[in-house]
Amino acid sequence: MIALVIALGHAAEPVFNDRGIVLAAPNIGPYAGGISAPTVVFDGKGYVMYFETPRAATTPDCADGFAIGRATSNNGRNWVLDAAEILGPAIDPDAMDRCGVSQPAVVFDGKVFHLFYSQSRTKRTSTATANRNGGIGYATSENGVDFSRVDDAVVPPASTAVGLASALILDGQFYLYYSQYPDLYVASGPIDLSTEWSLDGLVMDHDDQDWSATWLLSAAALCRQGGEVEIFVGGNSGAVRSIGRATSPDAYEFEFASDDPLTSPTLDIKNLKHWDVIAGKAVGQYMMWYAKDDLTGRKVIGMASTDRFGRPLSRVCSL
Repeated sequence: MIALVIALGHAAEPVFNDRGIVLAAPNIGPYAGGISAPTVVFDGKGYVMYFETPRAATTPDCADGFAIGRATSNNGRNWVLDAAEILGPAIDPDAMDRCGVSQPAVVFDGKVFHLFYSQSRTKRTSTATANRNGGIGYATSENGVDFSRVDDAVVPPASTAVGLASALILDGQFYLYYSQYPDLYVASGPIDLSTEWSLDGLVMDHDDQDWSATWLLSAAALCRQGGEVEIFVGGNSGAVRSIGRATSPDAYEFEFASDDPLTSPTLDIKNLKHWDVIAGKAVGQYMMWYAKDDLTGRKVIGMASTDRFGRPLSRVCSL
């Protein structure tokens, strides 16, 4: 049974201090359109970031195109871009991701990189002004570069936009938190894909918080060994974006530690587009990577963190 989020108390919330832009694409090459929607994992040696980048439409009946790229870092601040994209639109004209793959979410289980991504497919007309939603797809890789797609979408298309996911492996099961406009949902499934995924339902209602009165989006899910699941989730109200932090003892029933969203003296939260967060081993330590527009309107990646940050935790955990 899914229990909706409620707000409790006014516990101290983490304060993210902006560290500035840490990754911007050159004006030529595969990422010339900019980079956005970062997702970051620590693979035991360093940080690995996956992100979306716009590209030309694959066919005239696609309104636009998106691919997924990768960058690596030994400290989370100094990044090196891969020379080429790691995942692009499918060639199959009937594929759910025929027009684009975007909004990645990644989990590394110690051996395999599990990559979830939003899919877009062609419209039914030959003069598309927008692509059709294709649900959320899934691909795996042992080296983090060469990915193999799973044929079926783990979350199918819906009547409203589906995407902006974040994933965990919790007690041997995938938990995938995703936006289905205007609320936040969860799907779960076995890591060995031995049975179909379960679309478990609504976990956060946008109407329950004043700062998300229009919609919730862009969850960043993480967990602590033997502790709670956390989500940093975005909200919009009156065209103002905010980020709130919620926790759960069971991955389904979430509580906000405060009625109010996060604040920061240096981070301009209202202008962030997408983000991801990693927790440190000590309680209250976090690093965030976010997308924002630069002065030319291209999307770039910035970083923010709490004042101290230790070794990052995995997104694989147990309660």
